[in-house]
Amino acid sequence: MKNLKLISVLLIVWSLVSTSCIDSIVDGVTDSLLKGSASLTIDGELYDVLATSVIQTSDGLTFSLIDEATETPFMVAMSPLPEIGETDTLNLEGNEESAAILFYGSPIPDYSVLLSGAGTVKRTSNLEYEIDATLFGGDTLEDQFSLKGTITVGTVLNF
Repeated sequence: MKNLKLISVLLIVWSLVSTSCIDSIVDGVTDSLLKGSASLTIDGELYDVLATSVIQTSDGLTFSLIDEATETPFMVAMSPLPEIGETDTLNLEGNEESAAILFYGSPIPDYSVLLSGAGTVKRTSNLEYEIDATLFGGDTLEDQFSLKGTITVGTVLNF
């Protein structure tokens, strides 16, 4: 439960910091200002257009992607981060040892939030992650969606 609270805080802080950036990027500001990359396939659909830089802190990482079909950004947060070379297991229990990934403003129609509940996150280097997971959504978290992809951090904030 602590991880879910931390992810929620990361999303709130990031949304306050990046709201104007997202609006600018969506309105056509060049994406050369963005740092990092993410290539996530959710339920067979590829999402790889950043709306914000991929930012990593000691508590986790966060960024926004754009759903090109609707031109709508959605936010992604992950915490805690595995150690370099380690693989963390995702689960819905929310214990302190397991990583969690939260999607807010989900690209899946009729789902505003998706939460990782099974699978793995591997940290392949200081700034790179591989994900193979199942996302859960809906009122009872019974609806499932596949998630596979890679994330490369563009900015590290030490605070």
